Amino acid sequence: MDIGLYMLKIEEILKKLEEVDKAVKSADEVKMKALALSDQISRKYSDEIVKKIEEIVNNAVVNYKKNAAEEAKKQAEKILQNAEERGRKILQRYQERRGELVSRALAILNI
Repeated sequence: MDIGLYMLKIEEILKKLEEVDKAVKSADEVKMKALALSDQISRKYSDEIVKKIEEIVNNAVVNYKKNAAEEAKKQAEKILQNAEERGRKILQRYQERRGELVSRALAILNI
């Protein structure tokens, strides 16, 4: 065969290799863009998820504080009622015993 024919074949092969190289570079560029976009999207949604979780936690804390305050108030009222009831019972027993003690003292003194 003729050297010119070989040269044409080599040029044709080189052109095809250049096209393949361009296609590979283009694929790499698309891959890099896709990675960048996926990273950007994941950060965006990650930030949104973090914000939503923070909102849920903050609401839970507010509700817990509110419920805890209400429960503490109920417990304090219950303790106060129990203390008042005990105070009334003690006062009632004191008055009953006072009457008995006064009666005994008067009986002892024969008054």
